[in-house]
Amino acid sequence: MGRWRITSIKGWDESDVDLLGPAYIELTARNHGDFRFVALRGEIDYRVSLGQKGPQIDWTWVGDDDGAEVSGRGWAYRDGDTLKGTFFVFLGDDVHFEAALFKPRRASR
Repeated sequence: MGRWRITSIKGWDESDVDLLGPAYIELTARNHGDFRFVALRGEIDYRVSLGQKGPQIDWTWVGDDDGAEVSGRGWAYRDGDTLKGTFFVFLGDDVHFEAALFKPRRASR
């Protein structure tokens, strides 16, 4: 869970990944989340399962890709301090990503 900064998407330049602002995926304790990268943003409904590499999350999502309604599914697992996974766009691309947990801001004095 938490807010993860998408640091790379296979085949895309960082400037493209951050087209609408810093790319991220956020997962809450209530099996919900949201994401943004390139011109794609949406909401996630996820479940935790046991994958080949240990615990992972599997999700379905709905969203918007530059004004067009889109949907799909995806999955991710934690590899040390990195979240690795794939977004599958219905009738579209497979988007392989890596993300790092956002560091909480320190309270100012």
